[in-house]
Amino acid sequence: MRVALPLAMLLATTIACLLYAAPAQAQRERVFVASYGSDSNPCTFGSPCKTFQQAINVVADHGEVTAIDSAGFGPVAISHSVTITSPPGIEAGIAPTANIASVQINAGASDVVVLRGLSLEGATVGRLGIAFYSGAGLEIVDCLVRNFASDGIFVGAASGMNVTIVNTRSLDNGAAGVDLEPTPGNNFAVSHISIDHLTATGNNFGVYGNTTTAGEFIGGSLTNSDVDDNISGGVSFTGGAADSTGIIFTIRDTSISNYWNNNFSASSSGIALSASGPSTTITLSRVQIGLSPTPIQINNSAQVMTFGNNDIPGPQFIQGSLSSVSEQ
Repeated sequence: MRVALPLAMLLATTIACLLYAAPAQAQRERVFVASYGSDSNPCTFGSPCKTFQQAINVVADHGEVTAIDSAGFGPVAISHSVTITSPPGIEAGIAPTANIASVQINAGASDVVVLRGLSLEGATVGRLGIAFYSGAGLEIVDCLVRNFASDGIFVGAASGMNVTIVNTRSLDNGAAGVDLEPTPGNNFAVSHISIDHLTATGNNFGVYGNTTTAGEFIGGSLTNSDVDDNISGGVSFTGGAADSTGIIFTIRDTSISNYWNNNFSASSSGIALSASGPSTTITLSRVQIGLSPTPIQINNSAQVMTFGNNDIPGPQFIQGSLSSVSEQ
């Protein structure tokens, strides 16, 4: 008894210490989804989840969700830093939802979300494709967004965000292919938008930006893109009267036009490039403005500056005045 009692006490104490010290199971840095998966699985490569939402629920902050095969993986709400990716040759689809975005992002002030290789089909049922409501940054790369009742891509996060859209198609959406309307934030807290190799066609507006409330200042660029055959406007930017409600954008190596029916008989409201508001400044370099009811419209003291290397209609087709600048 004198030996057994200390041994028993030692064993019990050791077990208790082990139980106390054992950490909770850590979230995985990388998880997987597949057509044959189940949301009761641990989301590993060997036992993948069925939906993106479950994968995001279990992935670690700054982790990655990868589609193993081609399938539809359901709509998703994102609240932390994460990458959702589909490797080349895999079509990772996201189903439409009637009243919310198929990809809805309400992330933290320092969170960055990356969407790569995704295919979003709205089928005219879904309201929004990708909606960025809050977060520090969003990257959309190699994605397809089409046939949504409202915007294909909506950027409404607060000032200070960084948004990159690369090699992405936003097609045939009821409102804008890309809609930039940041939530009011601190004055002069610039929201930077970088759009490269975008195809935005068949929408009501191709690229639309509005910053008419104090704190909605954005700056950015649209390069190497095709913004053609949209109905009401190709590229349309409206800024407010104060510097804190401004838009400063560079458009380079891009084609912009509007939709024409019946062999160039079209609505007189179609404007290829529109700039409005005294704090709106658009710079054009190697830009082609195609045939449109109104190729360029400049009003309310906005500035559209050209380096003189653009393919645009003559002055008689332009509402307002272009400003010429010399390349430094």
